[in-house]
This record gives sequence, structure tokens and C-alpha cells, in this order.
Amino acid sequence: MRLQSRQRFRSFRGVTAGEVRPMTVRAPDSLDHVGFAGPDLDTLCAEWRELGFEPTPPQALVAVTEAGEKVDLQQRSAHIMLEHGYIELTEVREIAGHHLARWLSRGPALCIVAYGSKDLRSWRAQCSEPGMSAVMTASRTIEYGEHHGEARFLWCMRDLARTPAALECVVEHLTPALVFQPAVQRHRNGARALRGVEIAGDRVVGLTIEVAELAALGRQEVALRTAPDCRLRYIETDTARRA
Repeated sequence: MRLQSRQRFRSFRGVTAGEVRPMTVRAPDSLDHVGFAGPDLDTLCAEWRELGFEPTPPQALVAVTEAGEKVDLQQRSAHIMLEHGYIELTEVREIAGHHLARWLSRGPALCIVAYGSKDLRSWRAQCSEPGMSAVMTASRTIEYGEHHGEARFLWCMRDLARTPAALECVVEHLTPALVFQPAVQRHRNGARALRGVEIAGDRVVGLTIEVAELAALGRQEVALRTAPDCRLRYIETDTARRA
């Protein structure tokens, strides 16, 4: 996926945005991932399992310095991997000083919205948006599927003053074959892809997920206990392709 600088992002395909502030990056087709955060990962995972998703085993998330040293980000995460995109479920027990503190101080929420790039350094060099951070490196251990190892990422984030609803960032996967494995992309509810977020004021109020068949779910919208401001919405594959 190629992101273009100096273009305005409005909403993702098939999703109507309540209020999305202009930005100079744009994801033409899909989200890379979103992140739900709260004080207890087991509680987060339990709710998503009830909804028919299968989170991966929890792992610590670390930053990697230019010297190659790993720095604990005080985050423990599990992931719901889809055919297109994924959902991060992350535990932050000590909010003070954490990079998600601005949003978690209001309580558990969808507080990470990440767009994808295949060449982040080149994209960042062309990006004209004020306050965009430098490119950083992060990693996490992968112990799911057939292939195990250290997944590595490049990422940069928008100025926090421009993103009151969530941490918004752009990500490049350096080890995509390790992260996106078919063995963990199958879910009991038929979930297949992220299709969009809805932002209203200073909250992310909706997440849309494509599923194989709506009839099998029996409902099109779910209120999330672990993210009270956000509703989960389902859209059927055929509808998503026509949108």
C-alpha cells in the first residue's frame, strides 16, 4: 500500500465518518490496525473471545533504540489477526508517563489508529504535516502460527495536538510474513478485515469489521464493555466489496 503525502484523509471505504480532522496522510484502501487499551489484558481478551474472535498469546511490546537496545514499553499485548489488518488488545497498568496516557486517563478505549506504508522512510521524508514524529523502531515476539521470531516495525506518529481521539500513526511492517500468518486469521464469527473507524469529537466511537455472513452473527452492532465509547459494527463481505 502506498500512502500519499499532502492529501486529506476523510474516511475509509464503506464507512461514514462522524468527524474526521484533515490530515496530510491518506490510506487508500484500509487500516493497518487499531488498538484497544485497558488495565487488564485478560478482561480485554475475554470479551473478544465471547464475540467469536481468537486473540493470539500475549507478548510484551518493546521499543528498539538506534543502538539496537530494547526498551520495555510497559505494555502487554495480544492480537486479533485478520486477512486484512488486525486489532491490538493491550494492557497498560501504569498510565502515568505512558505514551497512551492522554487517552487512557479517560478510561479503557480504542486509542490507537494505525495506517500502513510499504516505504515509511520515503513517505516520511515527503510528508509536510507539522508535528509528525521521526521514524522509530519497535518489535514484538511472535509465538503463533507456524513461524516464530521477532517481528520488527517502523512507525511514526502524528502531533498529539492534532489527534485528540486516539494516537494516530503510520506503520511499516519489516517482517510481514511473520506477522500475517493464515493459521491465526480464522475466527469463529467469520471476521475477515478491518473496514474503518468513526471519530466523533475527541472519541473513536465506531469500528467496522467485515465478516463472511451477517446472518450467522445474528446482530450487526455490539456495545463493547471494555471500550464503552466505541461500538463494534459488522458489514458483510459482499456489501464491503460494493462500497
